[in-house]
Amino acid sequence: MSNLKPGVPQIMTCVSETCGAHAQGHAISPIRERAANATPSKWRDAFVAHVDADGWIAVDLFDTGERLWAWHHDDLTASVSIGQPVALHAVYDVLSVGSARLSVLVTAA
Repeated sequence: MSNLKPGVPQIMTCVSETCGAHAQGHAISPIRERAANATPSKWRDAFVAHVDADGWIAVDLFDTGERLWAWHHDDLTASVSIGQPVALHAVYDVLSVGSARLSVLVTAA
């Protein structure tokens, strides 16, 4: 986790080793995870196109081919690989990697 950096929006920073923030891209709140799981029609299948140590991951949606960028406060390079199938929740900005659910901050390409 990083300290506050000039030019980086505050939502994209963690100031402690144990992040307790429940903003997009940080820890997922139990209610947000339950809401995402309770709305299965909103999951969009994708595959990983890019992942880096700064927490950025690019996914290409299966249905449209659109590339979306998502940010998570942790380095995901050890748990996500290019070409890996994932799912992104269109309403609650949750990334599903296998059985893991991660809160992400989603931006368009």
